[in-house]
Amino acid sequence: MFAFVRRLALVCVAALAVAAQAQQLPQPPEIAAKAYLLMDVNAGQVLAGRDIDERVEPASLTKLMTTYLVFDALRAKKITLDQTFPVSERAWKMPGSRMFIRPKLLA
Repeated sequence: MFAFVRRLALVCVAALAVAAQAQQLPQPPEIAAKAYLLMDVNAGQVLAGRDIDERVEPASLTKLMTTYLVFDALRAKKITLDQTFPVSERAWKMPGSRMFIRPKLLA
Protein backbone atom coordinates (compact mmCIF):
# COMPACT_ATOMS: atom_id res chain seq x y z
CA MET A 1 0.00 0.00 0.00
CA PHE A 2 2.83 2.43 0.88
CA ALA A 3 4.48 1.81 -2.50
CA PHE A 4 1.19 2.60 -4.28
CA VAL A 5 0.76 5.90 -2.42
CA ARG A 6 4.38 6.78 -3.13
CA ARG A 7 3.96 6.08 -6.89
CA LEU A 8 0.72 8.06 -6.95
CA ALA A 9 2.48 11.03 -5.28
CA LEU A 10 5.30 10.87 -7.84
CA VAL A 11 2.80 10.79 -10.70
CA CYS A 12 0.97 13.80 -9.24
CA VAL A 13 4.21 15.76 -8.84
CA ALA A 14 5.21 14.93 -12.43
CA ALA A 15 1.78 15.98 -13.71
CA LEU A 16 2.00 19.28 -11.84
CA ALA A 17 5.47 19.94 -13.26
CA VAL A 18 4.21 19.32 -16.82
CA ALA A 19 1.18 21.56 -16.21
CA ALA A 20 3.40 24.34 -14.82
CA GLN A 21 5.61 24.22 -17.92
CA ALA A 22 2.56 24.28 -20.20
CA GLN A 23 1.22 27.40 -18.47
CA GLN A 24 4.34 29.55 -18.81
CA LEU A 25 3.44 33.11 -19.61
CA PRO A 26 4.41 34.37 -23.06
CA GLN A 27 6.97 37.14 -23.40
CA PRO A 28 5.42 40.62 -23.47
CA PRO A 29 5.11 42.13 -26.94
CA GLU A 30 7.38 44.91 -28.12
CA ILE A 31 5.57 48.19 -27.55
CA ALA A 32 6.66 51.44 -29.17
CA ALA A 33 6.55 53.39 -25.92
CA LYS A 34 9.24 55.07 -23.87
CA ALA A 35 7.91 53.43 -20.72
CA TYR A 36 4.88 51.34 -19.81
CA LEU A 37 3.40 49.23 -17.03
CA LEU A 38 0.77 46.50 -17.22
CA MET A 39 -0.40 45.41 -13.80
CA ASP A 40 -3.01 43.04 -12.41
CA VAL A 41 -4.33 45.34 -9.69
CA ASN A 42 -6.40 42.59 -8.07
CA ALA A 43 -3.32 40.39 -7.55
CA GLY A 44 -0.91 43.31 -7.14
CA GLN A 45 1.34 41.70 -9.74
CA VAL A 46 3.29 43.44 -12.50
CA LEU A 47 2.59 41.53 -15.72
CA ALA A 48 4.83 43.52 -18.05
CA GLY A 49 6.73 46.77 -18.05
CA ARG A 50 9.67 48.75 -19.28
CA ASP A 51 11.38 51.66 -17.50
CA ILE A 52 8.53 51.77 -14.99
CA ASP A 53 10.35 54.30 -12.79
CA GLU A 54 11.11 56.62 -15.73
CA ARG A 55 9.49 60.06 -15.46
CA VAL A 56 7.31 60.69 -18.53
CA GLU A 57 4.84 63.33 -19.60
CA PRO A 58 1.15 62.51 -19.06
CA ALA A 59 -0.32 60.44 -21.86
CA SER A 60 -3.52 61.14 -23.72
CA LEU A 61 -5.38 58.89 -21.28
CA THR A 62 -4.51 61.36 -18.52
CA LYS A 63 -6.03 64.18 -20.57
CA LEU A 64 -9.12 62.07 -21.27
CA MET A 65 -9.58 61.32 -17.57
CA THR A 66 -9.19 65.01 -16.76
CA THR A 67 -11.90 65.76 -19.33
CA TYR A 68 -14.10 63.08 -17.77
CA LEU A 69 -13.71 64.71 -14.34
CA VAL A 70 -14.50 68.15 -15.77
CA PHE A 71 -17.68 66.92 -17.46
CA ASP A 72 -18.67 65.08 -14.28
CA ALA A 73 -18.22 68.30 -12.29
CA LEU A 74 -20.26 70.20 -14.92
CA ARG A 75 -23.05 67.64 -14.69
CA ALA A 76 -23.02 67.88 -10.88
CA LYS A 77 -23.07 71.70 -11.20
CA LYS A 78 -19.84 72.02 -9.20
CA ILE A 79 -18.39 74.20 -11.97
CA THR A 80 -19.80 76.13 -14.93
CA LEU A 81 -18.73 76.47 -18.57
CA ASP A 82 -17.86 80.14 -18.16
CA GLN A 83 -15.76 79.58 -15.02
CA THR A 84 -12.00 80.18 -15.33
CA PHE A 85 -9.16 78.94 -13.16
CA PRO A 86 -5.84 80.63 -12.42
CA VAL A 87 -2.65 78.99 -13.70
CA SER A 88 0.52 79.68 -11.75
CA GLU A 89 3.67 80.68 -13.60
CA ARG A 90 5.39 77.61 -12.11
CA ALA A 91 2.72 75.30 -13.53
CA TRP A 92 2.88 77.10 -16.89
CA LYS A 93 6.67 76.62 -17.11
CA MET A 94 6.43 72.85 -16.61
CA PRO A 95 7.46 70.85 -19.69
CA GLY A 96 4.84 69.13 -21.79
CA SER A 97 1.54 70.24 -23.24
CA ARG A 98 0.32 73.65 -22.05
CA MET A 99 -2.70 73.85 -24.33
CA PHE A 100 -2.09 77.58 -24.99
CA ILE A 101 -2.77 78.59 -21.38
CA ARG A 102 -1.64 82.03 -20.29
CA PRO A 103 -0.16 82.22 -16.77
CA LYS A 104 -1.96 84.12 -14.05
CA LEU A 105 -5.28 84.08 -15.91
CA LEU A 106 -7.53 85.04 -13.02
CA ALA A 107 -11.11 83.97 -12.58
